[in-house]
Amino acid sequence: MSSSKLGDKLEELDLTADEIHRLTEAMKKKEFRDLLADYAREISDPENKVRIILKQSFLFHYSSISVCWYRRNDTKRRSK
Repeated sequence: MSSSKLGDKLEELDLTADEIHRLTEAMKKKEFRDLLADYAREISDPENKVRIILKQSFLFHYSSISVCWYRRNDTKRRSK
C-alpha cells in the first residue's frame, strides 16, 4: 500500500492526538501486537463469524441498541 493510500486510511479513522499516541505506544509492546494478531486471526476465520455475530446480536439486544447485519457481496466466492 502506498504511503498516500495509508495516510488516507489513517485519516478516515479520525483519531485524536491522544488516541494516536496511545496506539503508537501500544504497538511498541510485543504482547499487544501478539494479542492484536490473535484477534485478527479469530475474526477472520469464517467458522467464527457466525458465533461472533450471534454473540454481538445477543449483547446488542439486551443493551437496547438496534443492529442490522449485512452480508458483504463477495464475488470471488461465487464465481466458479
